[in-house]
Amino acid sequence: MDNIKEFNKLTASFKKEETLLRKKGINTWNQIKVLTDRDVFELVGKGCGSIRNFRCLRCIATFICDLDLQQDEAALLMHSGIPSVKALANSYPEAIHTKVTRLEIILGTSETPKTSFKKIIQWINKAKEKA
Repeated sequence: MDNIKEFNKLTASFKKEETLLRKKGINTWNQIKVLTDRDVFELVGKGCGSIRNFRCLRCIATFICDLDLQQDEAALLMHSGIPSVKALANSYPEAIHTKVTRLEIILGTSETPKTSFKKIIQWINKAKEKA
C-alpha cells in the first residue's frame, strides 16, 4: 500500500493539530500513524492541540495507510466508533453498515447513505488480511 500519502486539509476540528503537525514537518499519513504517545505529548505541550484529537488522527492514519482508504472513509469509520483495523476485522458488515449509515444521516451528507454494503464488506476483508 502507498504509505506516502500527504494528508489533505483537515477539518476545522483538527485545525490546531494540523498547524502543529505541519510546523513539525509532518505532512503524510504514515508520519501521523507512527507518532508515539510521547510524540503526541510533546506536540500538545508545544501548542494548543488535544491528545484526543491526535489519537483520532492516528486512527484515521492507520485506516488510510493499512487499508488504503480515502481520508473521508477513514474518518467516517473512526467517527462511527470503529477504533482500529482489528475492531473492523472482527465486525459484522451489518453492524458497520448500521453505524456508518446512522452517522451519515446525522451529518446530513445526503438523503441516501453514500457507503454501500459492498464497500463495507471490502473494508472488512482488507482489515482481516491485515489483522
